[in-house]
Amino acid sequence: MLTPMSLNSLIKWLPLRELFQLIYVESERPKLQLGILALVSGVSNALLLALVNNASHKSVDETAHVETSTFFIFSFTLLLFAYSKRYTLKQGATLVEEIMRKLRVRIITKLSQTDLRFIETSGRGYIFNRLTQDTALISSTAVLLFASMESAVMLAGAMVYLVWLDPVGALMTIFATALGVLFYLRKRKQIMLSFTNATDRENEFVDYFLQQIEAFKELKINRTKALALLEIQVEKARAVELEKVHAGKSTTTVVVFSQVWFYILLGIIIFVLPTLGNTPVDNVVKLTTAILFIIGPIEMLVGALPNYMRTDVAISRLKELEEMIDKAIPRESTDENRNSSENFKAIQFNNVSFAYRKRTSNENVKGSAKAEQRKRRRLYDPNAAQQDEVEFALGPLSFTINAGEIVFLIGGNGSGKTTLLKLLTGLYSPDSGTIRAFDNLVGSNNYQTYRELYTTIFSDFYLFKELFGMGQIDSQQLSQWLEVMELKGLTALEGNRWTNTELSTGQRKRLAYVNSLIDNKKIYVFDELASDQDPDFRDFLYRRLLPDLRNDGKTIFAATHDDRYFDTADRLLKLDKDLGLIEVPSTGQ
Repeated sequence: MLTPMSLNSLIKWLPLRELFQLIYVESERPKLQLGILALVSGVSNALLLALVNNASHKSVDETAHVETSTFFIFSFTLLLFAYSKRYTLKQGATLVEEIMRKLRVRIITKLSQTDLRFIETSGRGYIFNRLTQDTALISSTAVLLFASMESAVMLAGAMVYLVWLDPVGALMTIFATALGVLFYLRKRKQIMLSFTNATDRENEFVDYFLQQIEAFKELKINRTKALALLEIQVEKARAVELEKVHAGKSTTTVVVFSQVWFYILLGIIIFVLPTLGNTPVDNVVKLTTAILFIIGPIEMLVGALPNYMRTDVAISRLKELEEMIDKAIPRESTDENRNSSENFKAIQFNNVSFAYRKRTSNENVKGSAKAEQRKRRRLYDPNAAQQDEVEFALGPLSFTINAGEIVFLIGGNGSGKTTLLKLLTGLYSPDSGTIRAFDNLVGSNNYQTYRELYTTIFSDFYLFKELFGMGQIDSQQLSQWLEVMELKGLTALEGNRWTNTELSTGQRKRLAYVNSLIDNKKIYVFDELASDQDPDFRDFLYRRLLPDLRNDGKTIFAATHDDRYFDTADRLLKLDKDLGLIEVPSTGQ
């Protein structure tokens, strides 16, 4: 009797177990009807085999004839087979695509809820491959899955027919099939490991490929650097090749073994079985025909094994990604009260600290084998933070930003200005200390409301080609902004999309300023405010744009090195590696 433990152990070795579990858990469609039609398709296919086999032998036997009823039964069975198979494949493909859409939407929704550190520390190639390559592989396997179900049922029905024809021949066939299954089980773990390793190597390859695309300009003018990167890419591509070739060799061995073994079975039935004296020659012919008939489904099942195993790996990786994202989602309220920004009077930091951490090499704190594997693949693991060494620490910091102020943040490179901006805007959560706004502490119940105070332009800003979530925009005001930013005639807003974003570096940043003005938030945060701007426009930004924003009731907090414009700030905060954050007098005071 099978116990739950033994049943689970058996299920673990089944091909496509991950896909079956995914369908069972994720699909809301009636799966019973789909399963019944797959069963009907397989049974009708096996019945067609029996009808054709018996009718063909009667047609060559002068003492027998094919009844008319057999023809009608054959026609009905054929129609039943065609309908059930078409229904199974069509509905099965629809079911799997619905699941893929559901998974993609759920993962990208959760991804938007994670914090910035998860995005920064997770491999981009890993996330990219999961949502593109793996979901595409699962989709392509959908039709194969339901065709395999039909073939498996047909194979079972054919075995019943073989038992009815000749028990000894059927026993030989079952033995040959069992031997093939055992050979597959023996190779499965090795093949799965190769596919898993190949997936990891592909993630690394994609990471380096993205670097090649994003750093194309720098690489184009530096041949030495480009060749060094190319050498690493070739090495990663070779690693992918080796893992896939290794898996391919193992699966090829399984496929060839299965095919050769069944032809050996045919030879035994044709040459050995008649000598046993208990099997009529007519039954030998029928057995041979039946086995030739089922070799096709068996070859399809065995030949699809690589796809089955790659799909199981893909689903495991998707589950792993979602698990990582779930752990990285902070426990924050999703309720957004944007109107509370009207109550904004000041932002107060009280002993706020934050630290970047790097993975320790101490062998005593490596943890479990699974954690070590995640570390090797550079996956996000929030539980590892307590074991990591501090790479850079900021704080404790205490300061206040009042509404309607222009505050400049100054300090040397590497002092932590950008990190402070990310803490200020709620992109990073403090390791310790408190932030106060709206006369309340900023915490899990109001963090998103707090973030809604800000519009930002970081030094590595992303220029949106389309303005998402915007209502009606004052066209006259927009035209004025484009004119003062010297972008009139270079781009325009059609609908909610800019007609041109292929601009110079300085012009792209000016367009980012326009986007931030359209956002119309309470606090404007700028990182390296006037970098990439010519002297005249730099003067315009400091002497006109910032004062105008302040006069409109906005608050500006900007990191800058432009000491000649320090007089335009109401306050100067200096970030020093040794002294921390100190306030210094501006020349305008």
